[in-house]
Amino acid sequence: MKSTLKGFGVIALVAIIGFSMVACDNDSNGGVVQPQGPGSRNEPITLQENNWHDGTITAAGQTMHFVFDVVAGTTYRFWVNDEYDGNFSKTLDVMGTLTLPDGRTLTWDDRWSYPETFTPTESGRVQVELRALWDSGTGTFGIVFSTGISRP
Repeated sequence: MKSTLKGFGVIALVAIIGFSMVACDNDSNGGVVQPQGPGSRNEPITLQENNWHDGTITAAGQTMHFVFDVVAGTTYRFWVNDEYDGNFSKTLDVMGTLTLPDGRTLTWDDRWSYPETFTPTESGRVQVELRALWDSGTGTFGIVFSTGISRP
């Protein structure tokens, strides 16, 4: 029992030291510490229709932020290429939320074969928050949106 607890303490210490080496800022809401720069909450990456964006999550617990513009009454589809649901070229299983201009949120996971489909009631900007399905996950993913019915 004592050796198990000792081992856990070492793992926890290594995780804390490893995490503190990433350049991060504190979330004002007391949430997970997040990296700064492109893809952060304050500097989301703008997605272009039909253009895949390949990304990487480099730290456990990190979220990536993206935005794209939509027009009310137009149907949009959002696809994800990840470790388990995609073309097997990515290394991270991801999930996330889409926040529409009217404030509605859509939570998604596994959106390769069946995209997240929505028709906004207001024109504006969709906010995308993406994270590893498992908090400890790091790796690569791809995302795209389109008004077409076929995956780009």
